[in-house]
Amino acid sequence: MRDWLYVEDHCSAVDMLVEKGKPGEVYNLGAGEECTNLELTAGFLKLMKKDGSFIRFVTDRPGHDFRYSLDCVKDQKAGMAARNII
Repeated sequence: MRDWLYVEDHCSAVDMLVEKGKPGEVYNLGAGEECTNLELTAGFLKLMKKDGSFIRFVTDRPGHDFRYSLDCVKDQKAGMAARNII
């Protein structure tokens, strides 16, 4: 699972935090929308009107993390809101 953030939302958040963020603070930018790599890939294929035959499964690398979770509360409190949900 990962929290995917559209690039324009990321850029807007960085710009907003330059203006409104607290100096020295750490912000975890995210949309608050988690999905798996497979779910994301299936969504892209659907947009392109392609089927699942384009998906190739590979062996996970050693030490692979199965979840990358973010706490986005600080950036939301600062005013960040994703406009493009992937």
